[in-house]
Amino acid sequence: KYSEQDTRRCNRLIAFLGKENNFLFLGDARLKNLYDSFITHFQQSKGTSENESTNNLEFVDFKLRLRVNYIPATDLKTMLSQLEVLQKEVDPPNFIIASSKFINLRPHDRPDNYTKELEKSFIKNLTLLITPIDGLVRKQTKILWKLQDPINENYNDPLPDWKDITNSDIDHYNRIISETMKYANAQIWRSSTQIAYGLIEEMEMGYRLGPIALKHNIQILLNMYCNDNMNYNDGTCCSTSENYTNLQIITYSVFLVCSTLMIGLKFKRLYAKLRGKTLYMP
Repeated sequence: KYSEQDTRRCNRLIAFLGKENNFLFLGDARLKNLYDSFITHFQQSKGTSENESTNNLEFVDFKLRLRVNYIPATDLKTMLSQLEVLQKEVDPPNFIIASSKFINLRPHDRPDNYTKELEKSFIKNLTLLITPIDGLVRKQTKILWKLQDPINENYNDPLPDWKDITNSDIDHYNRIISETMKYANAQIWRSSTQIAYGLIEEMEMGYRLGPIALKHNIQILLNMYCNDNMNYNDGTCCSTSENYTNLQIITYSVFLVCSTLMIGLKFKRLYAKLRGKTLYMP
């Protein structure tokens, strides 16, 4: 688990190596919720300091060489244009978390030929994202594509966007995303949906992840980022070390006492030898 202190240590070490900690969240309002939680993680112990600058869409910590941005994208056309702009940058973000807004690809009140054309058009537009994604990856940008989380179908008053939507519809949407994006050099983030299913009752307004699910997601992001950049698989580069057990303390103490006695006897024997005496040791 990465505490705020561990996270800052990770970013500080990466900055010391001459790298920028540049994150970008690109997607819908649900991803904005994750972005807000990510920023909060850096500000648990204090408010904004003189080394930090923050607004609704950007957070900067100059001391950590950290920049976190959120760019709203409500459709694939907007995502494509943003990715193409980023691809042309000399120094694009080194970690992009993207998620496309959910649309129902099989509305129940439309005929089959309509849903087939809708799905075909969606896949075509989604495929256009592969080229700029691969271009960014060639520039050492890690791209994580977050699938849509399930919703609480039992919520009494859902927003219009989620009215009459089922988790089966969302699973179908995620399946199309996964099957299409497997041809891109982006990593598909599936664990968030599994976490959301386990904590579906805590969802706010029926569709927004609750605090526990968000905390789990932040920990996953930090493990992906810190462990990859520091080349440690277990996160020991940045995590606070565990306390010593009583058995370890006793063992180290005995070893230290024995080592001290042996060194002392060796010096005593050497001293006696230099004085022309022989010291016999049992």
